[in-house]
Amino acid sequence: MIYHSSQLDHADLTGKRVVVIGSGASGVESAELAVHKMAESVHVLAREDKWLIPRNAGFDILLSLK
Repeated sequence: MIYHSSQLDHADLTGKRVVVIGSGASGVESAELAVHKMAESVHVLAREDKWLIPRNAGFDILLSLK
């Protein structure tokens, strides 16, 4: 099945293998929702890495080591 991110609230993803195309805000929220809905696996396809704003000093250090 193919779903648009706007349709995921009503999708049954339990035990499904999910591929999210895009790593923007909608893609990240869709991946999080798929995990919450007990998907078997979740993969995100993106053209390039996205940089996240560090939430704490430890996370900032880990990012800088990358």
